[in-house]
Amino acid sequence: MRCHPPLWLIVLLAAPALAQPITPGVPLPYVNHMTTESAAMRESRFLFEEGRRLHRSRQFERASDLYSKALLRDPARLEYRPDLAAALEAQGRWQEALEQYDLYLAQEPNTPAVRRGRLLCLIELGRWNEVDQALAQSDATLDTQYLQGLAWLRRGEAARAVAPLRAAVVAEPQRAEVRLNLASALLTTGQAQEALDALNDSSVRDLPAAGLRRGFALYALGRRSDAEFCWRGLLSGSEAVPAGVALATSLAERGADREALLTAAAALDRDGDDPSARLLYARLLNRAERYEEAWKLLVDRVGPQASGYELELAGWAQLGLHHPAEARTLLSRASAAGVSGAALEHNLGLALAAAGDRAGAVQHLSRATKLEPRRSEAWYSLGYLLERSGRSADAARAYRTFLLLAPDDPRADDVRLRLSRR
Repeated sequence: MRCHPPLWLIVLLAAPALAQPITPGVPLPYVNHMTTESAAMRESRFLFEEGRRLHRSRQFERASDLYSKALLRDPARLEYRPDLAAALEAQGRWQEALEQYDLYLAQEPNTPAVRRGRLLCLIELGRWNEVDQALAQSDATLDTQYLQGLAWLRRGEAARAVAPLRAAVVAEPQRAEVRLNLASALLTTGQAQEALDALNDSSVRDLPAAGLRRGFALYALGRRSDAEFCWRGLLSGSEAVPAGVALATSLAERGADREALLTAAAALDRDGDDPSARLLYARLLNRAERYEEAWKLLVDRVGPQASGYELELAGWAQLGLHHPAEARTLLSRASAAGVSGAALEHNLGLALAAAGDRAGAVQHLSRATKLEPRRSEAWYSLGYLLERSGRSADAARAYRTFLLLAPDDPRADDVRLRLSRR
């Protein structure tokens, strides 16, 4: 997080100096006309100041555009580059920000704030060899404890991040970004109550980012209604998309499918490129048997670079659209990519059954019941397939388990009737 001077100081620095009267008899000051600003230099300065105004109002994309134009007019203004880098950082454009920091440091290599900004970019880009090298060469001006903790957190080693982040909080208890990242590390390592305590500190209590994490902490502590209330309060602000995804996930888990679907749709409307919102919405469309819509969301994302989860959801949609061969291919790719679980095994079993491979289908459906013994749908599908395969005794056992788990399922009466005829 980039620290800016207080607003009153920015206004004071930007205000024009008042003209001073010249005492009679005193020679006028000498003006060196050789250093007078050119039109391009004046335009550059104007663009930069306008960029800073937009930057302060959090219009980061417009600010970075004006900073870039200012540097095109006057490339010698080295001091503009850190501001451009900060605006790029705020948009998640880490590589471009890194390039600006490097251009500055090539001429001013000992500026702590710029070296720190560069290291933050390296952390976000996951360039760990360079991060380790920079941290090994760091000194007190580089905020080593915090950056080391952040690096471990971004590396997915939250347990190693906790100690340096705790130390950073002790050193600077009012720094919001330090406390927020400590809370993230604590949440990841299952220390939800301590994370909640950190998020309730006055230094971060009212920040939207703290509210988002507070919801996760409450959810982890089993306080689902409090967590949902917390996320609902963020649906119109800067954390609207991740809060909407979290809320929709919680709603879906407790069976409020319609509200979950509407909430996920609203999150995707806010940011159509957000991968979490897109995948959650596709999943909920599949659950609602709106397979055509789900497939339209996923069809452009099943190429060679697709994630396992994208492939799984796409395979589920194709299965619902009665395209078993395509479903089998996509679900098999998902499995090869490392996706596992009862849902994948169940859907792969159904795809194989539809393609005529009953033996393979039974194998996958049996695996689904072992991975998630309370998954009633898997027991029903297994019973039905075993019955079709002539394995009546095995089918009866699967059906009885289904009835124990879902006695009010719409198919339960039919299953009872078929069992009574044996």
